Amino acid sequence: MAATRHKQSHALSRAFITTTAASVKAGRRLHRKLPVGGRIHIDRNLPFLCIYRQPAHEDPGTERLLYGEAAYLLAPGNTGLHAALNHLITALAAAQIEACGSLLLVELWARGTRHSITTDGLPSAPGFRIVAPARNAPVATLELLQQALLEVKLQGVASCVNLDYGGKCAPPGMKPLLSAVQSKRLG
Repeated sequence: MAATRHKQSHALSRAFITTTAASVKAGRRLHRKLPVGGRIHIDRNLPFLCIYRQPAHEDPGTERLLYGEAAYLLAPGNTGLHAALNHLITALAAAQIEACGSLLLVELWARGTRHSITTDGLPSAPGFRIVAPARNAPVATLELLQQALLEVKLQGVASCVNLDYGGKCAPPGMKPLLSAVQSKRLG
């Protein structure tokens, strides 16, 4: 197990991370497979990066939500890759911040895999939970996101959106991608 974890963390080598961040910093279009599975796609320098880490349980649809985004990272969610993903995201964030002045990291995950039906046969409301750090959160941006998500309807049923400041900014069973200190340092 330790040998596998060691091998996985080195699969995202310093050279891979450095060349990937250099491409982003230079403003080049980036579309690369990660050596550990997953991929990174960045059309151009943008002030956001959408991230999805594949959980241990089956989640067939969430990953596909990112395919239409101009900047995304899809990666395995196993704990042995956490440190390597942290280094990759920190390097990408630094490059995007230098180019754009700031960066919003948006990590998506699903709580369930199916849309449920209520007892009266109607679809339940689509639900979203926005989790943000208690400190240094981009409040205006998050409130705009909340308003946009409130307009989502599924089979005519309006969505429900909760904005949670201070919640754990990570999918269940996973660590946050960046520590509070790293987030503050990166801004």
